[in-house]
Amino acid sequence: MDNFFLIGNIDFDRTDFAESRQVADEVMDLILHDLRRQSPQYKGLRIDSYIRQGSSRDGLKVWKADEFDSMLEFHIEGLEKRVERMYIASPLVSGKNIPGFCYLQITGTTPENLRKSCPELFEEGVFQSKAGQIFISSKRLYERVFYSMVDKAIHNLTIEDASTIFRNAETFRLTQNWNPPAINVTIELKFSGKPAKVIDLDLVPAFCLSLDKTTRYKDCLLNCPIHAVCKWIDGEDFNQDLIWSAKSTGYEIHILDVARDDQRTLFIMTALRIVKTYFVKTTQIAKAGSFLPPQIVTVLKSYHLKQIAFYMIYYICHKYKHFKLYSAEKALSYFIAFLDKALEAKRLPHFFFTSSAARDMLPGFPEQSRTQQRYNLFRKIPSEALAKAKQSLSDNLILNVAFSGGGGGRDDELTSAIQDFGNAILGDDDYF
Repeated sequence: MDNFFLIGNIDFDRTDFAESRQVADEVMDLILHDLRRQSPQYKGLRIDSYIRQGSSRDGLKVWKADEFDSMLEFHIEGLEKRVERMYIASPLVSGKNIPGFCYLQITGTTPENLRKSCPELFEEGVFQSKAGQIFISSKRLYERVFYSMVDKAIHNLTIEDASTIFRNAETFRLTQNWNPPAINVTIELKFSGKPAKVIDLDLVPAFCLSLDKTTRYKDCLLNCPIHAVCKWIDGEDFNQDLIWSAKSTGYEIHILDVARDDQRTLFIMTALRIVKTYFVKTTQIAKAGSFLPPQIVTVLKSYHLKQIAFYMIYYICHKYKHFKLYSAEKALSYFIAFLDKALEAKRLPHFFFTSSAARDMLPGFPEQSRTQQRYNLFRKIPSEALAKAKQSLSDNLILNVAFSGGGGGRDDELTSAIQDFGNAILGDDDYF
């Protein structure tokens, strides 16, 4: 197979991207307007705004401009100062908490008061009492409130509501599906003489827990909003309906924004986009040919690759800031080496949840992370699948991108950074 078809140009058509973003923004604005119109039906629910996130927002999008992600920020009036993030004790390690997940506990009130102040949310079972404490149920809020509201907003949206770009379309259709924590909205447009345009818009309801007033990055106070999204843990030994997932989105956005001002981090981001392009194109080719993509593509997700990039930024641009990185080809060499180390260890700790690297790179990063287990992003991937993915890294990815090793081999100093990463992720067995 010609390698050009597996990589080729990692960029997308800028005109197509601008048009797709206009469509996504238009639909998002219309949905947001209708959600705000509906929100009085649930007394106390306030929907503020949407926050762009994901690869289209971060400059990491590759090949096609067909997916846009947004967090839909909401509040429950009267409870702003009563909602506390409650960490979940590990059932296996005494004195440690489960990383990345939490309960949202409501303090200083009673179920009867909530029935009066938020009657509709109460009737939908959003507020759950357990052992004398009151919690917000992520599952009930997602399934019984937000999904229903988005469904109504889509059915209420008409061509007349939209801009010229929609009215010029021969067909315009919106559909949705749930995929917690996201609500997937698919936009289908057909213009005369053009192929149909299909755009995926992922909406994630997000409760703003707080603002991080202490964390800095490169002498800049981040003021990151900390959000929790509806992501209960099916199959785990917890109160599943109550589980929320804390997000590191705010930190990711700031680091990637600053990365654009540093040539070394730009090389790392380019290496990430090259590997993402390989994933996207091999998946499409396999689908068209009715065969399976390479194992590494089926096992790993885009977010795994993004985490590798954060570790590279830490080791190459922060811990060993005197190291030189002269090209995207060299960065690709180290990206593959970091990824190989993670697959060999069968572990990829979440960079922002209990990673000492995050605390080192981000002065003032919340100290409570020290009491948590380490969050292994490979935790639900079978060991055998990870071993096959490691083999596929050599047999497929490296060969198919015609990778030559970065030109001239690896520098000894940079090789030590890769070894440091390998030692750090092996560590102890205190993983969730």
